[in-house]
Amino acid sequence: MAVEVPHLRGRRTVVSTAGLGRRLSRWLLLAVLAYLILVPLGMLLFSSFRDTTNRLPFEATPWTLSNYSNVFTSGSTYRVLGISLGYAAGSLALAFLIVLPLAFLLERTDFPMQRTLRLVVLAPLGLPAFVGAMAWILLAESKIGLINLVLRYVFGITSGEGPFNIYSIGGMIFVTGLLFVPSIYLMISGTFTRFDPAFEESSATSGASFLTTLRRITVPLLSPSILGAAVFFMIVGIEAFEVPAFIGIPGGIYTLSTRVYYLVNPPTGGLPAYGVAAAFGVVTLIVAGALVVAYRRVLGDRSRFVTVGSRGFRPELIKLRPWPRRLAVSGVGLYALIAIVLPILVLLWESLLPNYADFSISSLKQLTFSAYSQVFSDPSTGSIVVHTVVMASVSAVLIMALASLTAWFALRDRSRGFKVAEFVLFASVGIPSVIVAVSIGLLYLWLHVGIYGTIWILVLAMAARYIPYGTTVMTPALMQVGRDLEDASTMCGASQWQTLRRILFPLIWPSFARGMLWTFIQAARDATIVVLLLSIGNVTIGSDLYQTWASSANLSYACALSILLVIVSSALTLLVLRFDSVARRPAG
Repeated sequence: MAVEVPHLRGRRTVVSTAGLGRRLSRWLLLAVLAYLILVPLGMLLFSSFRDTTNRLPFEATPWTLSNYSNVFTSGSTYRVLGISLGYAAGSLALAFLIVLPLAFLLERTDFPMQRTLRLVVLAPLGLPAFVGAMAWILLAESKIGLINLVLRYVFGITSGEGPFNIYSIGGMIFVTGLLFVPSIYLMISGTFTRFDPAFEESSATSGASFLTTLRRITVPLLSPSILGAAVFFMIVGIEAFEVPAFIGIPGGIYTLSTRVYYLVNPPTGGLPAYGVAAAFGVVTLIVAGALVVAYRRVLGDRSRFVTVGSRGFRPELIKLRPWPRRLAVSGVGLYALIAIVLPILVLLWESLLPNYADFSISSLKQLTFSAYSQVFSDPSTGSIVVHTVVMASVSAVLIMALASLTAWFALRDRSRGFKVAEFVLFASVGIPSVIVAVSIGLLYLWLHVGIYGTIWILVLAMAARYIPYGTTVMTPALMQVGRDLEDASTMCGASQWQTLRRILFPLIWPSFARGMLWTFIQAARDATIVVLLLSIGNVTIGSDLYQTWASSANLSYACALSILLVIVSSALTLLVLRFDSVARRPAG
């Protein structure tokens, strides 16, 4: 359908109503994205210049630079910044020390049971960060940690503490490094799989040793993927909240995220220092933004490292000798024991014992399912589960719908607005969860629209946090669909909505469903956003677990709830991985 409108010079031009609808849809989507991401950040910046002593930022309060003065003239700021950077870098180094050998073994060699072992490596994806922190506190707390108890018994030490102390920067790095492994493996393993061995064969033919080939050929060609993952997870490490909150705070160690948390939720019960918290948030945002720029540069220069061309190749697996094979099997087994078996077993053990029972053989007589009975009989459990499922489901659908439309407009329209939107979305990956939560909280305290303290503020915060991840899933999927299919549908008389619903959506459904499952998992087990926006009316499993653990009121209950959360998260994670395996299966 078309309508005629007069031109300024008297001529008449045909304007498609479909094109008008498309433009309106485009600007509406841009407005929604700006509202979700830029408006809260604007509130954060606004608050950082307001005097919030005994007041909220948007009340009648003067403008000031004192918040930034407090941040930049305080020695604790630089100490916290140094700890945050050291913690993120240390976690990253440990993760890569584990990931690179695993990726090489499982993707480039004839290592046995590769499919099963890939699932073993990826299994910790189902372990939420705060649950992993809880497990390692039970394992390595200096006085009552199971590992320390066993070691003191073996070596005949009857008193004292240690030898391990999880409440340390080393403990934080250890737990976070383990939690990074499966995600980094997912990010870089494909590069190992697609690596053309002809380059290594040419090096070997020229007389180079294995180590020389590895140093001068393999590592440089894999470096874009490795460096990209390193910068990305450096950002994730700086913004991390769960492990620093569970392990760092009891040890007196504060990172940027926990510092902001305590400014907004003072432990002494005083008024929140929103202005100083906002200034800290801006500093965190600048650090993360610098890393995002570095990440963009690394990814933008990948053409220099292309190893797969039109000539094709068949990856050839490297045959391992008997002794390296045995050593590799032992290493993978040790990883599985440390990253999966021990944390799950200690949570299961604690959930089956009375509260704070000793780790001993005699405790077997006290095994009980009372904690699980309490979880299922507690009248608040039903509402907590409903809040979590509704919040995560609505968040997942909203995130993937907006991400799909954004990716589609960015690829099809090529308009300047969506080029800017695409860059802003990419850059927003560097916005820490704690900053998102504080910004959203301040915004809706000011707007008074009735959603503060409900699950809907959590939905908006999750959308602002995870839309960038949704676009990274949907952009490659849409790039694989030729525009000629949409053009053919339009030529046959189908409307834009019919084309999207009947042609495009069925083709991108596997990626959409995978992304929706993934965002559901992230939202359901998130502890950072839900804790910072916690109210009586929006308690979720994540915030309930944090409160139960922080108050130390019922350890068995917390562990039982953790086990149930791990079971559900693991099942959904395996479903996501199944989508990945189906997507990677060759056609025909």
